[in-house]
Amino acid sequence: MECIMRGRKGITPIELSVVISSIALVAGVVIASSNLAREEAKLQHCLSNLRQLGLIFRVYMQDNEHRFPFDDKPSDTHDRYYFWWGAGDFAYGGAEQNLGSMLAKTPLPEDRLLYPYVQDFELFRCPADNGMNLLPMEWWKPTVFYAMGSSYRYNYYPWGNPLQLGLAAEMGIADQKQSWVPHPSRYILLHEPPALRWTWSGGRYFLWHYAQGETTLVDPELAQSPFISNILFVDGHAGTFDFTDNLINNRPYICEPTDDWVWYKPGDIIPW
Repeated sequence: MECIMRGRKGITPIELSVVISSIALVAGVVIASSNLAREEAKLQHCLSNLRQLGLIFRVYMQDNEHRFPFDDKPSDTHDRYYFWWGAGDFAYGGAEQNLGSMLAKTPLPEDRLLYPYVQDFELFRCPADNGMNLLPMEWWKPTVFYAMGSSYRYNYYPWGNPLQLGLAAEMGIADQKQSWVPHPSRYILLHEPPALRWTWSGGRYFLWHYAQGETTLVDPELAQSPFISNILFVDGHAGTFDFTDNLINNRPYICEPTDDWVWYKPGDIIPW
C-alpha cells in the first residue's frame, strides 16, 4: 500500500490578521474594563471620604453652637467672610499648603478649624484629583490636595458666578446655624472642583473622574468627558452628579438652584 505524506497547510495571512485583531479586541475590552473599574473605585473612595467628613462637620457644629465652620481672624486685605485670604473653600481642614499662592493662602494644618476632629489628611484627598491649571495666574498641580491641602471645596461663600459679585456674604453658609439652610438634603456643603466654574484667570472648567483629554478647559464644550463631581450635602448624604449640562447650557447662571442641588440661600438679587 502506498502511503502518501501530505504537508499540513500553514496559517494564511488573512487568518493571522483575524487572530491578531481578535486578540487586540479582547485586550482592548480587558483594558477598558480595568480602567473603568479603577475609575469606579476612585469615585467610591471619594464618596466614602465625603461621608466621613460630613460626620466630622456634624461633630464640629455640635461643639460650636450648631454653626458651620467659619474663621474670623483679622486680615489686612479682606473682610472676615474671605477668611484665610480667600482660601476658605480649602482651608477648613486638611494637609499643609505646598504651593505658594497669589490667589489664596491657607493656614497650617493645626490651625484649620477641623484639625481637632481629624488628623487623617487622607480623608481630604480625592484619588481622581487632577489639579487645576489656573494659568496665566497659577498652576495648582499635580493635585489640588498637594497645592492647598484638600481636594474638596467648602461651599462657604456664594461665588463662582459673575452675578454673585453683588451678593451679600450672609447668603453663604459660613458661620450660619444649621437651621438657616434651605433644603439640607439639596444644599451643597463640600464638592469637587468639576462641579463649578472657576471665575478667575478668565474662567476655567475642570475634569477629574473618568477624565479624557485635557483636564483644565476654558470652554466646557471642548470637554472629551463629562464634568462628574461628588457632592456632600448638609444633611450628611453624598452623591455623584453630572454637571455637564449645567455648565454648558446654564452659564453664566451656573449657581442657580436645581431640583438636585442648591449652592447658596437665594436673596433679592437672584430669585428662587
